[in-house]
Amino acid sequence: MKEAVQIAQQVKEIHSKAGFHIRNWLSNSSDLLTRVGERNVETSKYFAATKSTTSERVLGIIWKPDPDIFVFQGLFREEMLPLIHGNYITTKRQTLRIVMSIFDPLGLVAVFVVHGKMLIQNIWRSKIGWDERIPDELVSQWERWLTLLQQLEQIQIPRSYFPGSSSEIYRSLELHIFVDASEEAFAAVAYFRIIEQQTVRCVLVSAKTKVAPLKPISIPRLELMAAVLGVKLAKSIEEYHTLAITRRVFWSDSSTALSWIRSDQRKYRQFVAFRVTEILENSQVDEWRWIPSRWNVADEATKWGKRPSINNSSCWFQAPAFLYQHPDLWPHQDLRVTETPEELRPIHIHHQIALVEQLIVFGRFSKWERLVRAVAYVLRYLWNLRRRVKKQTAGTTNWLNQDELRKAESEIFKQIQQEAYGDEIITLIRNKQLPMEQQLGLEKTSKLRKLSPFLDKHSVIRMDSRASSSEHLSTDFKFPVILPKGHYGTQLLINWYHRQFKHRSAETAVNEMRQRFHVSEMRAAFRQIRKLCQWCKIYKAVPAVPRMAPLPPERTTSYIRPFSFVGVDYFGPMLIRQGRSDVKRWVAIFTCLTIRAVHLEVSHSLSTESFKLAIRRLIDRRGAPTEIFSDQGTNFVGANNELKKELQQMYTSLASTFTNTATQWRFNPPLSPHMGGGGGRLLGTHGPVNQECFGFVVYNS
Repeated sequence: MKEAVQIAQQVKEIHSKAGFHIRNWLSNSSDLLTRVGERNVETSKYFAATKSTTSERVLGIIWKPDPDIFVFQGLFREEMLPLIHGNYITTKRQTLRIVMSIFDPLGLVAVFVVHGKMLIQNIWRSKIGWDERIPDELVSQWERWLTLLQQLEQIQIPRSYFPGSSSEIYRSLELHIFVDASEEAFAAVAYFRIIEQQTVRCVLVSAKTKVAPLKPISIPRLELMAAVLGVKLAKSIEEYHTLAITRRVFWSDSSTALSWIRSDQRKYRQFVAFRVTEILENSQVDEWRWIPSRWNVADEATKWGKRPSINNSSCWFQAPAFLYQHPDLWPHQDLRVTETPEELRPIHIHHQIALVEQLIVFGRFSKWERLVRAVAYVLRYLWNLRRRVKKQTAGTTNWLNQDELRKAESEIFKQIQQEAYGDEIITLIRNKQLPMEQQLGLEKTSKLRKLSPFLDKHSVIRMDSRASSSEHLSTDFKFPVILPKGHYGTQLLINWYHRQFKHRSAETAVNEMRQRFHVSEMRAAFRQIRKLCQWCKIYKAVPAVPRMAPLPPERTTSYIRPFSFVGVDYFGPMLIRQGRSDVKRWVAIFTCLTIRAVHLEVSHSLSTESFKLAIRRLIDRRGAPTEIFSDQGTNFVGANNELKKELQQMYTSLASTFTNTATQWRFNPPLSPHMGGGGGRLLGTHGPVNQECFGFVVYNS
């Protein structure tokens, strides 16, 4: 009470600020109306489609606050009263006008309204005009329905689900949905069930009904549609109520529909699969239970029977009797619901297996020409046998001619294509016997689908092209033979083209092969053949470059005098003017292996004596080197021999040339330029620089 008064006062205050004064409050409590400030207390409230209750024929709902109940009252125009009382036979338009005027948003009297909708559908099937009288066979049903219409004013429905009960009883609230279908309609009705002081109470909550489609549908499908309607009804009840429902139970008398719900919906047709999926998205399998048809209250809304009972004590308003019993006494199905074969999705597999008999063993041949000749001899042998059977003269036994080789190639192509494109060949053979508009297309996974394939007169698959109208091109060029790239026979053919062009230009071989054949990724296939070709492996092999050895210690020694480790080499000759003649002079280049410093000395000749003088001058300027590296030139070898002699004659007159410390001479092994340090690189650099600086000018000594 306190909360209701507070809300009402807040509403009045908010509206008064905008200039709206709320009045004419209505409640079943006079104390609440007094607190709100209401003076005129109405005894009833009329819920209608329009505010004026005298201008339209409406069967509206009236709320009587004192007893807190809903009642139905019919207000119709005067010209409609003779029709309602059955004094005249109505037309199609008038019948629809009366039936659709009933205002029942919750479906409380849906058990009565749905029969009027079923009657409208039957009138529609008779295909009469809007202003024509309804057929005689439907007049009796219409009169029965009008009789029940006049009795609706006797129905009284409490506004509260369980009046006089406390909120504690809603802790055991259960929702029970009953669904049923017939050839004319399907319906779902919902009830609340509670236990109050060990007493079971049930009340009607809402109902939904629909007439069956005009197109005939099987009863199991209609039962499944009723189950979908029941699930939607339960979902809407839960959304629009703040009450916590502790248990839900869905009741159906259709074993077939229950079997569909408890089975894998993917096995059934789309109609069943989609609706079962919708049911399971909003309910659980264990919430569905079976009930006999005689106890299913929704059955009253789907069948005429004798007449639907619309009094307050009927099963429709009070719920089935078994709900007032203990759950152990509720109906249950004796036999377990098994999977039903009805509405199973048919699975048809039509596949013609192409059995390919391998007449040619390609693995026994290593070359294409041997394969072609072997097949040609076999075909000649078969041709001679046929002639002998017909008692004709045998054919030639000489060398194979061109026609025999072409026939052999055609047989090889057919064998290769049958092993790779068996299903496509069957489809192409069928299309030959069908007109253009009835021809079948190849599968999307087929590799020939985009190549416009067709069978020639020898049953060889060829590719159609845009150059088919050209008269100057060969047939093989216009319609190349299609071959699979991974087949061994195709590899033999590619290898033959590879050998015909002497293992050289792959592009030339590819171009020539494309004049007659279509092989997908032909260049990749040629590269693979070149990798497998033994001749190419041998004659096109590249020697492996060994890893270069580590640098010698002399190249990386630190904290020593420059030119302690020296590499020596010559470059030249250079022309020098001496008197009236030109003589040749060479330059000895000494390189410090550690810091790459360069020392140049002029050598008059390539003799050992001349080189010894160059070394003396180096020692005079740079000091005696510890080790000298050079290649194995004759002058270097001679200098080394002289050095050995001088080392043996230590402290002699020539020993001063190399100082008192032993100097070691080392010859670089062949093909080891890294041991000579940067001398070779500096030698190659100094030559062009000298040419740029001095050109071809001849200098004197």
